[in-house]
Amino acid sequence: MFKNSCTLRKTAKVVLFMALSLFMVSCEADHSCKVIDENASDLTESMRHFFDSEVNSYAESPNFMAKIISLDKLAYDYEEPVIGDSYIYKMIVAIAPHCDQKISIDYFNFSLSDEAEKYYNEFPWLSSYAMFNIPFFESFELPEVNGAHDAQAYRFDLTFDNAGNENQNSYGLDDAAFDEMIKELNIRIGYNGKEDNIKITFCDDMHFYQRLDDIPADREDLRELFINGNNGSQQVGGYFTKKNE
Repeated sequence: MFKNSCTLRKTAKVVLFMALSLFMVSCEADHSCKVIDENASDLTESMRHFFDSEVNSYAESPNFMAKIISLDKLAYDYEEPVIGDSYIYKMIVAIAPHCDQKISIDYFNFSLSDEAEKYYNEFPWLSSYAMFNIPFFESFELPEVNGAHDAQAYRFDLTFDNAGNENQNSYGLDDAAFDEMIKELNIRIGYNGKEDNIKITFCDDMHFYQRLDDIPADREDLRELFINGNNGSQQVGGYFTKKNE
């Protein structure tokens, strides 16, 4: 009985030692990220723009960080009667590596909240949101990042509409509720054969433009969107600059 008890204690010690070893390895892995210094002199222009952008809508994953630079809302009347009066939204998002390490990025993928996904599933083909989920850069090889000195921040212009004001009303959502529903953005980033996920909520001011003359002169992107609708020419992905924020 005593021998068995000693054996159990020895076994318990071995198990405890292994658990502690795994815990220490896990902690080392979790803290292996050498965070990119935003004041480093050799940062690329896009990374400097990312750090200089002062917004409250920020979130990060173990290896990436993201900001929603702006979210604007436009009144628009589609010529197609099935859609008619609508709201168009434009969200500008910036994403950058968080760690000073070698990274090969495979794709960026975006989606709105689960509630928004359910809404748009009710109105297939009536909203430009059908294009929202298409991965960026999946068929285009981005330059490999070797460290902080050549890391790039990426800008994405995401535009979508509400599938028509009539459909929104029939679903039981007023304007305030709809605006809140589309403020949550989910980001999936494929890199180095794995994936990071970032959930970020827009918490700055959303600007609503009902007339062309109300749009600031330096927001040609919004003026074009107001005139041409979501079919207009829009920047969809590239290195981050602060132009047309």
